[in-house]
Amino acid sequence: MIFSDITNSTGLVQDKARNMNNWYHKTINWILESQDGWDFDDTNNTDFPIATADLVAGQQDYALPLSDGILKIKRLEISYDGSKWNKAFPFDINESGSGTSTTDIANDFDVSNPYYDLLANSIFLYPIPDTAVEDGLKIWFARKIENIFTATGNDTRSPGIDEQFHRVISYGASYDWALTKTDGSRASAFLNEISKLEAEIKRFYGRKDDDRQIILKSNYVNYN
Repeated sequence: MIFSDITNSTGLVQDKARNMNNWYHKTINWILESQDGWDFDDTNNTDFPIATADLVAGQQDYALPLSDGILKIKRLEISYDGSKWNKAFPFDINESGSGTSTTDIANDFDVSNPYYDLLANSIFLYPIPDTAVEDGLKIWFARKIENIFTATGNDTRSPGIDEQFHRVISYGASYDWALTKTDGSRASAFLNEISKLEAEIKRFYGRKDDDRQIILKSNYVNYN
């Protein structure tokens, strides 16, 4: 293997960058599966993970913002009149006991209590909008990170996670290198450090919002 191949990305330098990006993605997955109410987003982003779309009269399905790197939907709101917003609740078509004609949907669902169904790369709204509303659909989401490590020149950016965990990415790339060299002792040492950092990451991001106190209490039920 040659040292650097910018054209085909097959050099040693490009391989190291690729391994670091892979471990960066793994680290993001650990964070997303353990985060508390303080939602994570890569600090290299210059905007917030919130997308909007125009409502079209008579149109039920709307494409997800895949170009934004969406991974999970956090919240969805709809404004059917352009002024009042209502939270939409997740729903699956199998949960409906009625038909799916426009008339049935209009009878079974109300704009003040909307629902949405996810199918492939689209969102299906219940009820179906009957008027066009600019930016009437708003989505909060968790998104993937872009590959920030490149081997085509100077790159001064840092991983968009808390600084104390940056070294897990270099440990991961070193672990991959040790495996290719069939160096079992070094691979085990790197994997041990990675495992400890993974536990620290999940513990840290799982209780990052210390101001939010979790309290268990009974749910009020009105039997009248």
